[in-house]
Amino acid sequence: MQATKQTGVVHPRDYGILLPARGDRLFVSPMRYALGALQLQDEVAMGRMMDEYERTHGIEEGRAVHALREAIRERYNATSLLDEGGRDALRKVHWLGDTLVGTVGAKSGGAPHVAKLRIQHGAIVRTRCPCPDDEWSEPKHLDLLCSHEAALHLAIVKDKRSRLGSRANITALTEKNLAYAPPLPFALNRAKTAELVYSFFVGGMRAFEVSRRALEDSTMYTSSMKSALETGVAQYGVVAQRRQKLERTGLSATQERFYSAVNALETRIDQQLRDELFRFHGYSVVFKGSPFETIAKRYVRANTVYEIATRVGEAPLLVRKNLHGDPLPWIASADLRDEMPAKRAPYLSIDDCTRKHALTEVLVPAKHYETFVPGVLRDFYEANMR
Repeated sequence: MQATKQTGVVHPRDYGILLPARGDRLFVSPMRYALGALQLQDEVAMGRMMDEYERTHGIEEGRAVHALREAIRERYNATSLLDEGGRDALRKVHWLGDTLVGTVGAKSGGAPHVAKLRIQHGAIVRTRCPCPDDEWSEPKHLDLLCSHEAALHLAIVKDKRSRLGSRANITALTEKNLAYAPPLPFALNRAKTAELVYSFFVGGMRAFEVSRRALEDSTMYTSSMKSALETGVAQYGVVAQRRQKLERTGLSATQERFYSAVNALETRIDQQLRDELFRFHGYSVVFKGSPFETIAKRYVRANTVYEIATRVGEAPLLVRKNLHGDPLPWIASADLRDEMPAKRAPYLSIDDCTRKHALTEVLVPAKHYETFVPGVLRDFYEANMR
């Protein structure tokens, strides 16, 4: 018997934007690009960046950079993320067919990582890196662009813009080989980079929170990313870290039955939706900004969306959305209603992934969506629908 029990609750790892790519969708986030930008900066540039951050935030001189260094040391047991920069952080950059390859230093100070960006028609269509972030790509049906790949992307764009020769730039590539640099997704400058990395390392915010807050800032987006979002080519999304698990030794027999029923119901709904030709589309934020905010599994068929939302200690709810219209201004998304989701009448909301209007219905399984529901969950729904 396993020592832990899944509860159905999904914990987020990062928030960002999904782009069409070859095979799986490409996931990019401000947090990963901020880490890549930090890794490329030499000691002088990093000091200048943190000096500006201290002045802007009224922090005593030297305290922010010291706090950042200590927080990085505590997380990675090394400070190579700050100590290396430019060509020390990124080496052996070259093209292998349509793939840009570069050796990027590890944040932990260990063996460097060989990052690869496959580029076709001016866009990244595939990434590869042996770092731990890649572990979150394969099982999540997406291609997560990690901080090492972001550093490689940032470097080639920076070199293209600087027009420095191959002897003086970061990548040591010639002007001809820099011509294929794809546009960046985010408009990161020193101030934005400092804000993101300080919030993450020193402020203790999760990558999910840092990226989500960053994407509420309209100046974070490049013109190409704005266009992709406004035309619906790109969408917002969540990388799920893991499903919550509880130690079985701390669970009562009633709790064991409850969570077993939750897992069985989620599996059953998942299969029914796939049988109805709905495609699993990753993870999303539902009831955004309200006390009931949840990370949900998302299924899509044309303009109809189903999301399975499970909160701690609760039975799953189904959120059905009928999307219509064009994407709205791409930084607007919230569902701030105070009433419990299961008691809501159909209402209009803005879908967080597409930012389209959505006729939204919260469905209780068996009552509003035909499926078999174990008795222990029927009791839960009845008690919470009164």
